[in-house]
Amino acid sequence: MTTHRVLVIDDDASLRRLLRLSLVSVGFDVVTAQDGAQGLERLSLSEFDAIVLDLQMPVIDGRAFYREMRAAGCETRC
Repeated sequence: MTTHRVLVIDDDASLRRLLRLSLVSVGFDVVTAQDGAQGLERLSLSEFDAIVLDLQMPVIDGRAFYREMRAAGCETRC
């Protein structure tokens, strides 16, 4: 069985923890990032099957993250 990888990007630490625990409990491999910049770094190091993305974050917001991700040619389903 293949484990699906999910990248969770949110500046709210409590929400990141909750999403991570919820997704792990149903079998996903979860990586988290606290903002869009960290999310882009994580994305450059690994492939993900899906991304859970907050739109309003400091440093790089969700919309800018999405634009940069697509410009880099990422095909991850969001």
